[in-house]
Amino acid sequence: MAEANPGCKACSGPKGCMCCKCTSDNCCTDKGCSAGCKACSGPKGCMCCKCTSDDCCTDEGCSAGCKACSGPKGCMCCKCTNDDCCTDKGCSAGCKACSGPKGCMCCKCTSDDCCTDEGCSAGCKACSGPKGCMCCKCTSDDCCTDEGCSAGCKSCSGPKGCMCCKCTSDNCCTDEGCSAGCKACSGPKGCMCCKCTSDNCCTDEGCPVGCKKCSGPKGCVCK
Repeated sequence: MAEANPGCKACSGPKGCMCCKCTSDNCCTDKGCSAGCKACSGPKGCMCCKCTSDDCCTDEGCSAGCKACSGPKGCMCCKCTNDDCCTDKGCSAGCKACSGPKGCMCCKCTSDDCCTDEGCSAGCKACSGPKGCMCCKCTSDDCCTDEGCSAGCKSCSGPKGCMCCKCTSDNCCTDEGCSAGCKACSGPKGCMCCKCTSDNCCTDEGCPVGCKKCSGPKGCVCK
């Protein structure tokens, strides 16, 4: 009886051997099974599994972000959203590690305008985007100054960190603050002026007899 070939097992066939088929013969070398191939009972004793990509394989082993598998080169590469978040030192700011070709996955953020060399701009919050910042939109940038939010504006997470509410009129606003009969609000100048029925009931001393105070331009309403 002829001697059994490698990868074949003895049987009662014409030559005394039964050979099982393997996925590929390309994983067989003179030394044995190639890297990423596992032994089997096929014609050459090796079975090669397919991997997603060979690009993640180097002479030293699996590239960064690739995990070992039983494929032709022993590595399997997962796809990531973006390679721009990868640097020689690792994942860029705002990117998180993954098993992709470069080991990083970059999430998209609303805007890059909120990102500076120092980090996130005022009114922006950190996220896992290409630059690590997410900028929310605010109603108006006019209420923002170099020092911060203008009078009557409140902080928010917008491009400049301020949100300005609209008020009825700016005429009730002075350099000192709100004019007589105006009440403070969160508008561009911090004052809101209500209209009154008549100005005839207003004097330099105040409201005449029969008039009551209100939040109008002169602070009096006449019945």
